[in-house]
Amino acid sequence: MGKFRVLRLSKAQLLGCIFCVLLGIGMIVGATIYKNHLREKQSAWVRTDATVVHVDQNRETDSDGDIRYMYREVVEYTVYGITYREKNDTWTNSPKYVGDSCPVLYNPLNPSECIFVSTSQGWIPNTVYRRKHTEFCRRGGHSLLFYRKRAT
Repeated sequence: MGKFRVLRLSKAQLLGCIFCVLLGIGMIVGATIYKNHLREKQSAWVRTDATVVHVDQNRETDSDGDIRYMYREVVEYTVYGITYREKNDTWTNSPKYVGDSCPVLYNPLNPSECIFVSTSQGWIPNTVYRRKHTEFCRRGGHSLLFYRKRAT
């Protein structure tokens, strides 16, 4: 077997590590509670198909010079003869096109309030998975890489 190298941490580094672990656990618990809250709140909401009326496009260039296009749709849906227009908060790399159908959930007590339903997640909104988890993984991964560089 190979030798193990013991990493010695100062009190400040140890407290920093403990803080990061507790923060990560708190973020996971918070996202889970938020997701369950949305499920309960929206169980009485009505599902309908909205129509894509416009698609926003965003062009991003990474540090290697690679170009990536991101899209988000603007949809319209009609409730009780009134048409509502809503813009999706989530950018995606697979575009929808004008005229496409897009499932949304709207609040029957306030039809202007709606969320976009992810076709892959069922009744769980896109924003819970894409925003919270992506941001958590990005920041957590960056922290681990940064710490590993300093520790070696």
